[in-house]
Amino acid sequence: MKILETERLYLRTLENYDAMHLSYYRSKEEVKEFQSWDSFTIEDARKRIKECKHIKKLNLVYSNYH
Repeated sequence: MKILETERLYLRTLENYDAMHLSYYRSKEEVKEFQSWDSFTIEDARKRIKECKHIKKLNLVYSNYH
């Protein structure tokens, strides 16, 4: 897992254990107000993380940037 870290920012790859936090964030009224979903369950978050991991694997096949 590659990490980008600065004094004010910490970015890393989404992992399965992030599902609860992702669900919580995407379910906040002030977030979903501007998005296409009405609710975002933990299962939705797990599916999204799985999709992101799949896309990353596909990109690894076609690029050396990861």
